[in-house]
Amino acid sequence: MKKTVYFRLEYYKDTDDLSYKYRNRLFINFLRKIKKLKYVFGNIKRIESDDKIEYICYTVQNKEEKMLRKIENIVRKNINTNIILSRRIKEIASNKENIEIYQNVNKIIKNSKENKSIYRDFLKTVIKSVIERKKEILEEQSLSILIDTKDYNNTQLISELITQYKMINIVTSNRNQFAGLEEEAEQNFEPISVLNNKRKSLRNAKYILNVDFSGEKIKEYSIDRTAIIFNVADTKIDKLMYFDGNIINNVKLIDNGEFELQDEYNIQREKWAEAVREKIEKNEYELIGNRGNVEIK
Repeated sequence: MKKTVYFRLEYYKDTDDLSYKYRNRLFINFLRKIKKLKYVFGNIKRIESDDKIEYICYTVQNKEEKMLRKIENIVRKNINTNIILSRRIKEIASNKENIEIYQNVNKIIKNSKENKSIYRDFLKTVIKSVIERKKEILEEQSLSILIDTKDYNNTQLISELITQYKMINIVTSNRNQFAGLEEEAEQNFEPISVLNNKRKSLRNAKYILNVDFSGEKIKEYSIDRTAIIFNVADTKIDKLMYFDGNIINNVKLIDNGEFELQDEYNIQREKWAEAVREKIEKNEYELIGNRGNVEIK
């Protein structure tokens, strides 16, 4: 298994503060400053353990960009490595003026934002929470699933959702693929229907789960203007005509650690699964739409 590589900034205290604090120990203070100064001016300390490599990047306030150039060079040479950046590095690098300068660092930031691992893995809990925020009962709701590919994962997802909802409507352009699933559901008295009427299938759908439809394909359907769309597909859904509902593209955990738990989970799911589960169950996350956070009312 590849080692995870961490980058964080370590700020050097102003020498005036140190001189004031240790004014009665000038000689000792001088030695300490010399020791620290060797890291300040462009040095990076590398610490390697069994499962990770940490780069401690020494800098001072308002001089971070000089260090960022060095981080960019290291990242560029290790582009296929599992890399986690501290919040502060992300904040500086993703500044509008710096996006083009630190392209490799910003690629990591972009991939982190767009990764939907947590959203997909805890999808059932997220949908349940949204429905409860609407003060509605999960078991009394219908869920429309936009899906064209019938593979193992998608079949498992449908099987798990059947037990939770009053009705599952599979909306697909590949009806033949799902015909067997519909017949099996009928025999087991399970509430599934397979649809593909672009005018009627989603007209009254309150809750829609997009598994693999493209944004352009969704535009071909008439959709209830107040619906909530859970978009777990990699595609982006642009604003739909006459649509005033919510499109939830991702979730973002709320945590204050130097390194985001979301990034840790994306690289090592098993290690961080319980910590993420706890956050999700406590609703310690934000719903992310096309233009920032989504508020459910």
